[in-house]
Amino acid sequence: MAKYQASVGLKMYMAATYAMSSSTEIDGVTDTPDKGGAPNDITVNIISQKMVTHMNGQQDIGQMEYTFVPDFTASTGNVAVLLAAIGTEKWFYEEYEEGTYTAATPPVYQFGKGVLYKGKITDVVIGGQSGNNAQSARFYVQLSDNKLYESSGGASPTYTDLSDGKTVTLS
Repeated sequence: MAKYQASVGLKMYMAATYAMSSSTEIDGVTDTPDKGGAPNDITVNIISQKMVTHMNGQQDIGQMEYTFVPDFTASTGNVAVLLAAIGTEKWFYEEYEEGTYTAATPPVYQFGKGVLYKGKITDVVIGGQSGNNAQSARFYVQLSDNKLYESSGGASPTYTDLSDGKTVTLS
């Protein structure tokens, strides 16, 4: 299956190190996972909204904290990648500003601004099929140290602790 980006400017990666070396992109992201265990579902709509909307043709039929188009390719699809990561500590990067490619052979992708955190995937839920709706899935991440960092992106990013606003050095 080809790479699929469901929402422009929203990409998610996981890797063994905070520097995102040898990172794996989780394809098809439309929402990022809740950070914690399996929290109660809380949905907030603006008053003028009559229903929660997701991708075209998709309804909110319950807990949809994280939704993407499942790729069931053995060992390399996003479902296999997430299932293989359950219970292992990883660094996650949620890019909210589009990154850039630098001139090289092959070109090198430099991350845009985003949120970085360390945690474990605790659960992967694959939604059932429903007529005229895209199939969905979600996963939950349990934070390892209850810390979230903002990254400036680029080749030499700086990291800011979102709890106190101080610049930190990660290891």
